[in-house]
This record gives sequence, structure tokens and C-alpha cells, in this order.
Amino acid sequence: MGNTVDFKKIAKVLGILIVVGLFVFFIYLYFQSQPKKVSDELVTAEGFEDLSSKWSGFKGHKAGPKVIQFLQQVASNAENHSDDPMMLPDICYKFKNGGDYSIINSTVEEPCYEEIREIESQIDSQHSYDIEFKYSKKGILNGIIIKYEKNDKVNFVPDDN
Repeated sequence: MGNTVDFKKIAKVLGILIVVGLFVFFIYLYFQSQPKKVSDELVTAEGFEDLSSKWSGFKGHKAGPKVIQFLQQVASNAENHSDDPMMLPDICYKFKNGGDYSIINSTVEEPCYEEIREIESQIDSQHSYDIEFKYSKKGILNGIIIKYEKNDKVNFVPDDN
């Protein structure tokens, strides 16, 4: 009789669709529960550009008291963000003529904010220093250079972590 409905075939098709649907649903839930990887563009544009723009006024040739103020901000930043390695730039500095450069490598294990505060006392308030920033390949501020003289040459590569 030609027009009969086969309920067994319909049940099988519905069963397969439900299994496939549940599989897709669980895959979706799995990917939603995974930590999100922030792309380099987002990190540069939203997260760490703030640090660079916050300190952009300190870049260039600055008087000793301005350098002290800058180092106070860098130390406070290291203390407040001691658990975030991207907020802990390394510092390369020379505060005396004819001396060698010293480096402070801040890490999560050792954010070095006390060491940064200690070097403030070495700055001559009558002298002007040259401040430069170094950036990682991702465009994140990861190094600060404080030169005694503008023409001083320094080969400083901050940690890229």
C-alpha cells in the first residue's frame, strides 16, 4: 500500500541527529571553558600601551627631579603589578659620568621595586638625563634606559618575558 510511514527509520534518523547535536554541544562547551589566548594585537592595543603612554612624558632629556619622579612611578608600578611579568620592564641606567651601566631585571619572582627606590638617591638633581624606552617584538614596553649623557652608547636587550 504505498504511503506508510516507517517509524523505525524516523526514530533512527532522530537518534542520530540527537547524538550529533549532543556531540557538537559538548565540543562547544569544551572550547568555551578553555582560557582565552589574547592576541598580540589586543595586548599591544589595550593592555600594555597604557604603560607606555602613561610614561611617554618621561621620554627624552629630563632633569634629575623628573627622573626621580619617573623612577617613583616605575617602582610603584612594579609593586602594584608584581604578579604580571608584562608590567615589569627591565631598567638599564648610568647616573655618573664615566661609570658603567647597571641593570635591574624585574621578574614576578623578584619585582625589584625596592631596588628601584634605592637608586633614586643616586640621581644628581642638578643634572639632566636621557630616558629611552625599549619594546618587545609584540610592541610591549619591556625596557627603560636612563643615560647620563645623551650620546652614551649602550647595548641593552631587555628580557622578552
